[in-house]
Amino acid sequence: MLIRSKVPGSLLAKLSLHTSKYGLLHALAAHMGRRCPLFWRLAGPLVTAGYRKSYLRRAAPLILNLGGGNNGLQDCLTADIDPHADVYADMQRPLPFPDRCFDAVFLEEAIEHIPHCALQDALSECLRVLKPGRIIRIVTPDLEHFASRVAADLTGGGEINAFFYNHGHRRIYSKRAMQQQCQRAGFVNVRFTACQDPNSRLAYLDTHADRYGCNPQISLYLEVERPR
Repeated sequence: MLIRSKVPGSLLAKLSLHTSKYGLLHALAAHMGRRCPLFWRLAGPLVTAGYRKSYLRRAAPLILNLGGGNNGLQDCLTADIDPHADVYADMQRPLPFPDRCFDAVFLEEAIEHIPHCALQDALSECLRVLKPGRIIRIVTPDLEHFASRVAADLTGGGEINAFFYNHGHRRIYSKRAMQQQCQRAGFVNVRFTACQDPNSRLAYLDTHADRYGCNPQISLYLEVERPR
């Protein structure tokens, strides 16, 4: 069972916890960054570099939770432009990690927030940082699910429009589109799976449906492998 760290409620308690994990400079800068995104865009790559390097020195399997925002997953490195993440990383730019350093990459409800024109580069970066033969698990809204509900939507398209425009989504993909995008990036062995699939080595990381109380069937789940 996946356990997420509980963060104390008071500001002082949060700063104390974050300082013990990241160091004082990182913790203070992230606190400021939550109030000033421009500051974090400049400071984030610098102040999170130490934690990034220390994580990559671990002996345990290294799992990148890319685009995870404030959803810190135990034993994973959460990387995002969000100051709540462990380290600063922008999916629309080269990732600040060496080649072939991660045992797995997890992308849960993340790729739909970047422009379609940036997806190929983002997937190529995921391929670069993965070790050969390892997998990336992608969870993203399923276009076919929402398209199938349009005819039954009595709100004049309200449901699908709310989903597109209320959550900062930039592009919603079908299964076929995702398969093609992953294959173009160089991944092989595309496999569609399900939420918390017991046959998957990474599905235990799926938390979106539980966190937001939504039907897991609104998303598609796939895993692809970096060639050996």
